[in-house]
Amino acid sequence: MIERADARRQLESQTLAKRQASKRAAKAAHVTHLLSVPRMAGLMKAGVLLGSAAALAEAMNIEPRSLRAKTGAERGISCDDLRAAADALDARAAVMIEHAAKLRAEVTT
Repeated sequence: MIERADARRQLESQTLAKRQASKRAAKAAHVTHLLSVPRMAGLMKAGVLLGSAAALAEAMNIEPRSLRAKTGAERGISCDDLRAAADALDARAAVMIEHAAKLRAEVTT
């Protein structure tokens, strides 16, 4: 009888430990990135430079609602988010530089 009670207690403690570990893992997945004002400001500026927040959200492959949550300090901003925004800005800059070269080619001196 005592052995069964000990086995039950041990099983309950293992189950509790597993649940707590999975909760910690799930929580860590949501809170891995600290809230950072420079990151939020950088994303907002990238949206302005790209022409709209929707364009930035599309470049980051997220919904505009998720972008608002990131810039509104409800969610953290990952390094991947920043890389995606920077890549979109690089692509936009390349198009602008190419167009500027075309305009210069049309100028007669």
